[in-house]
Amino acid sequence: MSAMRPVVSVAVAACNAESNIAAIVRSISSQCQEHVHISEIIVHSDQSSDRTVAIAMQCADSRLKIVDRPDRCGFATSVISILGTLQGDALVLLNDDIKIPDDRFVERAVLLMLDEGAGLVGANVQPLPARTFVERASVSVFRVWERIRESMPDPNNIFTCDGAALCLSAAFARSIRFPVDPSQMGNVDAFLYFSCIQEGFRYAFCHDAVIYVRSPATLADYLARNIRNDSQRPLLEPQFGAVVASSFRTPLGLYWKSVAIELLKNPLGAAFVLSARFYIRFKAQRAARSGAQVWNVIKSSKKLD
Repeated sequence: MSAMRPVVSVAVAACNAESNIAAIVRSISSQCQEHVHISEIIVHSDQSSDRTVAIAMQCADSRLKIVDRPDRCGFATSVISILGTLQGDALVLLNDDIKIPDDRFVERAVLLMLDEGAGLVGANVQPLPARTFVERASVSVFRVWERIRESMPDPNNIFTCDGAALCLSAAFARSIRFPVDPSQMGNVDAFLYFSCIQEGFRYAFCHDAVIYVRSPATLADYLARNIRNDSQRPLLEPQFGAVVASSFRTPLGLYWKSVAIELLKNPLGAAFVLSARFYIRFKAQRAARSGAQVWNVIKSSKKLD
């Protein structure tokens, strides 16, 4: 790290984010820099077919850099491209469908990384209030795993690592061994988590670095997101070995206790989630075998207002 304030790049991996990109860039532009220096704000558009790039270009910040890919390559390829140009001490990597409520969000993540000597830091991703039946069911799923992650012996666990917002040290970023086929990175977040462990770095969860996301609000989006998420393990186990299964393992008693709480709070939604599990697992296995590099955009998650 630099002797003075750590130099930080903030990058947004975007695809058809015209409704959110201006707000995200404004949130980054207004971040406090008392203890960090944000040297660049990157908007990396993965063949957006809407006005994402045009709107981003209207944002008044001299640090803004825009990458407009003419072909759709997927989130993993975008991450590889962003990390390949990293300068400075750290990168804060963001999705395009988030709300940043705190002007010290970047500082909180980066300073925890320094304090903990971590290579990778996960933010505290929280769902916005639900507006549809499916979205309420999605939030119930989140709450199940939130209780589990908070009850694990080590608070810095895989269930706190969400690709919506991550902070990487430059040293860790340079050490990552990317697969030849980017589709083998799955959702990217778990790939980065296990790469961090494999390369001898620490992973840390920053509870105070809060962002908000919109949970899937339609059946198609709910299934698509969870099929994508569940297809990760078969991709990652051959690359990282037994640590993948052990990291995802949770005590059955803890799991079912958390499920029972949601059944009481949202019985119809929880019942829907449990019944959908069989279909999701079947489709996830097929998705893992096909090795999809580009996934459909989860449209309802981009409707943040």
